[in-house]
Parts: sequence; C-alpha cells; structure tokens
Amino acid sequence: MSKKEILVSVIIVSYNTCELTLETLRTFYKSNRFSSCEVLVVDNNSSDETEKEIKNQFEEVIFIQTGSNLGFGKANNLGVKYAKGDFLLFLNSDTIVNSSICEEFLNQYYLFQNESILGARVFDLDMNPNTSFCRTFPGAKQELNNLGALFHSQVGMYFNTTDKPLFLKGPVSGACFFMKKSLFETLGGFDPDFFLYYEETDLFLRAAKKGVSIIALDSPSLIHLEGGSETVKEVTLERSFVSKALYFEKNIGTYEAYLTKFLFKLNAYLRIVIFSLKKDKVKVDFWKLLVKLENRYL
Repeated sequence: MSKKEILVSVIIVSYNTCELTLETLRTFYKSNRFSSCEVLVVDNNSSDETEKEIKNQFEEVIFIQTGSNLGFGKANNLGVKYAKGDFLLFLNSDTIVNSSICEEFLNQYYLFQNESILGARVFDLDMNPNTSFCRTFPGAKQELNNLGALFHSQVGMYFNTTDKPLFLKGPVSGACFFMKKSLFETLGGFDPDFFLYYEETDLFLRAAKKGVSIIALDSPSLIHLEGGSETVKEVTLERSFVSKALYFEKNIGTYEAYLTKFLFKLNAYLRIVIFSLKKDKVKVDFWKLLVKLENRYL
C-alpha cells in the first residue's frame, strides 16, 4: 500500500496486555471495511508474549518496540512519527470494536467545517453506557456537576443518549478518538511529562484553547473493558492522582485548585454517608480511598 492510499493510521499502545491487544486487533479487522488504513501497535517493552503473538497472527500490523516503558503519551507520540495517514485514530488496547470504525469516523469528520477532535460512544462489556466524555474539563465546574449527579440521573453527563453529535466544553474518552495528524503535530502531541492518565485531557484542553471543536458522536460505538470505578486497583488510582496533580499544576490556578479540592471532598463525604446508609461497603471503601489519595497528592 502506498503512502497516498493511507488515510487513517490506527495507533494502539500495549504494555503486558497480550490477550486484550489481540482481541482488540481481531475485532478491529473483523469489523473493518476500510482499506485505506494502517494499524500500528507501539509496545512499551512488554514482558509477556505480545510481540511474538502479534507478529505471528497479524502480519499487516506495524509493530514498534520501544525497548523501555515510555508511558502512554510518549508511546503514542512515537507511533505518530511512524504513521503515514492524514488522520489518526487512537485506540486503547482493551477495546472491542464492532463496526468499521475508521470509515465511520472519516465520514463524520467531513460533516464538520471546523477543525475537530471526535469521540465515540463507549459501552462496558455488559453494553451499559460507559464514560464517553465529560461536559467540562477537570476543575471546579466538573466537581459541581459531580455534586449535581447525586440528585439526578447522570447518564447524559458522560454518554451521548441522542442521535446527533454533541459539541463539548470538555474532553472525550481517551479510549478512542479521531483527529487530523497535522492538528496533533501543531499541538505538539501528548505532553511527555504525563506518564499515564490525563495526557489526553491535557491535549484536548490545549486544542480547545485554539478553537478546535471537541465532539462526542452518536456513532461509532465500541466496548471498553476498563474495570468499573469500584473495582480499579489502588495502584491504578494512585497513578491517576499523580497525573491529576500534574494537570492541575499545568492548567489550573491556585484558587480554583483549592475550590476544586473542597468540592471534591464535599462530594466524596456525601457519597460516603449515602453509601453507608445503604450498607454498600465496597463503595464506601472506594470513596474513602479517593479521599486518602486526594489528600496525599493534591
């Protein structure tokens, strides 16, 4: 396939997720009807059989071995350097694709006049709505929305329940998003200071500040296998809070950071009380852990 024939480069970062990555590739190729695309897997020096199995099962995949664990953002930046497409589709290694996703994204992209970043509808394995976007970027407004979610249905706050695109003032899910390669390069790619988590949110915020539209589409859709909030391991949450602190340092003023922290704790303590009354120990322990990590890192 010549360079001119490639319109979309799909970039998947893997790290010791051999079976998950293989399933992502299987479902992508099974659903794909779009020939003008390439798939690049950037592996962060996995110790499992990722490299061997991908090379054996998917000869068409461009496999890039980093030689060390660069983290998510840096690995994606490396993948972009090898990408030949005019468009980039960033796809997590724990997703299940059930449609010709490159084709759907590309067709929808041309409907919008403004430079855009597009996100998909995301479901969990049971086909329940999963976090597909946030209405606002991290900060005081987002925490106010989280407080409001205690008192009314919140599905529409993070999932497109309509049959039309939603123009956002916040980020789409980093599990699957689509944008022009030239825009990614203009923005400087992912900030390498973020090792894992919040790198996409930081990228989207920089894009929004330049007038780029961030759009949650009603299709395509996919499944994201990431564990539900109460089942996420403490080490994973800890990494997230480290990156959250860095995001605040780079993007939020001191006053808003204090206000955001206050609102987060108010939300957390209210949930602890509510779940205690419901005798839901799992959720009580989860929110207590979040408060502990918030105090430690922010």
